[in-house]
Amino acid sequence: MKTTVHTLLRECGLATGGSSYWRMVASLIRLSRVAYCDLGAIGGNRTRIRTGEQLLRVSIPEAGEGEEGITLVLNAKLTQIVLRQGADADGFFVDMGEVRRLRDGARIVHFRLSARVTAGSAQTIPVTELVEWAYGPSPCSPSAACNRRKRAAASLMQVGTLPGWIVGEAKAYSKAHKTPPESDAFCVYRLHTGETKEALDNRIPLRAFTATTNKG
Repeated sequence: MKTTVHTLLRECGLATGGSSYWRMVASLIRLSRVAYCDLGAIGGNRTRIRTGEQLLRVSIPEAGEGEEGITLVLNAKLTQIVLRQGADADGFFVDMGEVRRLRDGARIVHFRLSARVTAGSAQTIPVTELVEWAYGPSPCSPSAACNRRKRAAASLMQVGTLPGWIVGEAKAYSKAHKTPPESDAFCVYRLHTGETKEALDNRIPLRAFTATTNKG
């Protein structure tokens, strides 16, 4: 695949100026050094091991060659995952168009939700898990924990404004302070391609979703 660093930055929703160019180049070089080990089918009688296969090969022209384009070559397994085809298509799909419409921590939450919630299904996301997605398991003071819950909840609600997602506000979620208690949870539903929130008004199985069905 031939593309440019500028295109990759834009598709990832990142800034295209300053040091972003060389950061992307450095990231591609690091990815080209990643290999995987295939242990074969789980539970099989024989273990099929393949090691050392690169996930990605990248060709970046040397400075002064007058060529801005780069060439990316994905191995067969990663290609099937990206195209969502074949027996190895066991990855998950992240809509980069949605990512570009989000800000800051909402992008992290969107990534985790994309891996967790398949189209046409619903999941209950505990507040504690949501905070760990955004901030990791590091301990903090009670006041900082409150701020983290507030910001993580705001990030999740931002995802809920996208056409492809519905986020039900937790019962104890304070509209005034936007800070859910630690013991609370959110309901998240991911729409099928082509579905609309309005069409789901009477079919969503979780009542909590009705609070945000017509938002955004």
